[in-house]
Amino acid sequence: MLTKPILTVVAVLTVLIACVAPASAQIVYGQPAAGQTSVVYNHWKIEAGGVETTLTQLMTPVTAFVPVRDNFDLTFYSSNSSNSLEALGQELDLNGLGDVRLQGNHSFMGDQLLVSAGLNLPTGKKKLSQLDEIVVLQTMSLNFIDLPMRRFGEGFGFNVLVGGAAVLGEGVRGGAGIMYGFVGAYEPYENGGSFDPGNTFSVNAGIDIAVDEYFWSINAIYSVSSVDKFEGIESFKQSPQLDLRASVSTGGDGAVFSGLARYVVRGKNTDYDILGVKLEEIKLYGNELSLAGAVDFPLGAKLHARPAADLRMISTSGLTFVTSTVPGIGDELELGGSTVLGIGGGLGYKVSENFDAGFGIKLYTGHAADGDIDLSGYQLTFGLSASM
Repeated sequence: MLTKPILTVVAVLTVLIACVAPASAQIVYGQPAAGQTSVVYNHWKIEAGGVETTLTQLMTPVTAFVPVRDNFDLTFYSSNSSNSLEALGQELDLNGLGDVRLQGNHSFMGDQLLVSAGLNLPTGKKKLSQLDEIVVLQTMSLNFIDLPMRRFGEGFGFNVLVGGAAVLGEGVRGGAGIMYGFVGAYEPYENGGSFDPGNTFSVNAGIDIAVDEYFWSINAIYSVSSVDKFEGIESFKQSPQLDLRASVSTGGDGAVFSGLARYVVRGKNTDYDILGVKLEEIKLYGNELSLAGAVDFPLGAKLHARPAADLRMISTSGLTFVTSTVPGIGDELELGGSTVLGIGGGLGYKVSENFDAGFGIKLYTGHAADGDIDLSGYQLTFGLSASM
């Protein structure tokens, strides 16, 4: 059975509508003040048109959580990464900080109403070099590659979320909410002019069902964006997106199973010419199906293991991939459907009552561009967390 009133607006409305703030909220779990950091190393090999490209990322995120008082908490998130891209003897680098993100959450009416507000502080790396750093960033943005950090500095921004929840029956809770996100203008590239990203509006609805030791959750998030502007002229409009998620988990004193199925429906993007005249609509990013599962079981009083696997399948998109980082050399491949399988696991160790450590490894294999691009990679993770 659900033990928290309305499960705090259905798990803070799917963790603040798909990770506005990456930290979980105290009003969901009742946790004390806590902090977490980790070192995540990713290595990807992309083989296309006879050319091998490698992309590596060493990323360090920091998360802090502070319960201010009953039903009110603050979360903090920041990250840094070092990235390297190699192909045909060329090596390009992109290193720097991401923006600092702060989020405050307050629940009312016995956790039946949630109000959340956040800030994006522009502390991250901006004004990237168009000769090398932008090439690395473009490769990092390929959606069939799994990377924990894809964004660096942006402009000042904020978000506001309001949601509510209600009891729908025995063991059944439902919730819904809306969120508005604003991102200010900034200069993304050296001598590249001012870029003003479109603002976002999202609607979320979900239902949670508890039956015996099983907990089921179904959520839907629909998001739209306003038009991006470059030097005050309309340049691009992100497509609308529908994000559907269904998950199940089991409880008990022994092994705990969790599973997730996610399907993302993406619409067409709109492109504009240099005068702001609408040109065409094209589906740059294909629809995506993700399946994931994990089993967490104890190996002793302080040690537990967690084998896991995930599968991502993305349909054909309108983007192309250049098989070489060297200008004028290489072929362009249309990014047809892609499939990537990840298999791995982790170990968690309770160092003391307030400290935990963990290590994880995941191996990737797959293809993109309907088989014309071979993919392989791995991820290593080491993390520390503390609570007070």
